[in-house]
Amino acid sequence: CDGHWGTVLKTYREFQQCGDKQWLDRMWPHVQRAMHFGFAQWDEDADGVLDGPQWNTYDLYFYGHNTYCSSLYLAALRACEEMARIEGDEALAAECRRRFEAGSAKIDATLFNGEYYEQHFDDSIEGAQYHQYGNGCLSDQLFGQWWAHVLGLGYILNPDHVRAALEAVYRYNFRHDFFGHVQQPRVYASDFEKGLLIASWPHGGRQERPMLYCDEVWTSIEYHLGSHMIIEGMVERGLQLVKAARDRHNGVYRNPWNEIECGDHYVRPMVNWILLEGAGGRVY
Repeated sequence: CDGHWGTVLKTYREFQQCGDKQWLDRMWPHVQRAMHFGFAQWDEDADGVLDGPQWNTYDLYFYGHNTYCSSLYLAALRACEEMARIEGDEALAAECRRRFEAGSAKIDATLFNGEYYEQHFDDSIEGAQYHQYGNGCLSDQLFGQWWAHVLGLGYILNPDHVRAALEAVYRYNFRHDFFGHVQQPRVYASDFEKGLLIASWPHGGRQERPMLYCDEVWTSIEYHLGSHMIIEGMVERGLQLVKAARDRHNGVYRNPWNEIECGDHYVRPMVNWILLEGAGGRVY
């Protein structure tokens, strides 16, 4: 689900960077098909918030309403609206705008708990009794807002809520050491090092079998959150996350050119390139 909407976003990114209208003309039928598939698969009620099982990069299904997948959807709706207007597809542009406005309002009204965005789901659904984050604080909860900033699409959620959620992620998930914390199933940081957890449950409510990888540290999310914080003006916070990642890979204990996540030379940490654009204020 996250990769599906991410591909729509990457299509708009490539067009912004190359400006080739003929290329966009060739891609447009595929974008249309992707959007209509997503509407039918995850937003059948057309309220702009994704429903049902949403398979994603954490190797699990998120159930119900969550901003990890739904913020990517909101950003994809905005990107598709922009591409639709370029392509003269006013009907799809209008539909994307309508769903975007409905979803943005609903998410802010229902998922923001005063500090950050939660996940709401029906735990009686088969499969939802485990591998969810619920009222936990997910570091990736604003992934779609980061994409929207990168693409110059503006805010897709309430700006005050966005900044509050980033502060909460820093407050609850950034650790100055890992003494007493069990990193599982994989260990990517030593006890004496700094790093950002995938998720935490500051107010309780952690499932007995919570979402996979929640106790791990990924450099890619540190770069993603670091660049997002810098874009939002939270420069010191953002640089701390980036420094933590680079200090762990400074050549003393780990290869500085191989930030392992699941596999060697993993592609996800390449998100760090956006630090150049985020710090420089560059938008295509």
